[in-house]
Amino acid sequence: MTDDQRTEKPITRTMTPAAIKQRGVAALKGGIYSKAPIGRRVRDRRVQRLTRKLIRACPWIDPVADMPLARAWSEAEYIAGWAFAALVNDGITSASGEPRRVFDVWRQARQLQSQLGRELALSPAARMALRVGDSTAKNMDAASEVARLKAERGSA
Repeated sequence: MTDDQRTEKPITRTMTPAAIKQRGVAALKGGIYSKAPIGRRVRDRRVQRLTRKLIRACPWIDPVADMPLARAWSEAEYIAGWAFAALVNDGITSASGEPRRVFDVWRQARQLQSQLGRELALSPAARMALRVGDSTAKNMDAASEVARLKAERGSA
């Protein structure tokens, strides 16, 4: 490679406002049932992003051991969010007065997410039981706790 080739600037193309809008909208055209590769990639990226945020926000979650649970929680959050948006747009009941199927999907996703959240210690009660996070029962220092218990036993 010559020096002239290294200093050349890459060719850039200016995008029209319509092209910019299309690129912004194209990524959103994949729903929960999308079978198209782009729709699956968008959904997967959203779940991955939410999983990373969850692990950053909850330092007691082990990024290796708890990853399947954290990913499942994120997937349930994505499904519940999609279902809730559909409920807001279309209403809870159909024209005939029957509850929509998407309402059951939303309820099941939230129920699953609640169970996974308990396993990941996302509720205050679960954090208190595990003594992690910013719950009333603060993180326990094992060495000082053992020393305190030995001192109590020795004095009793």
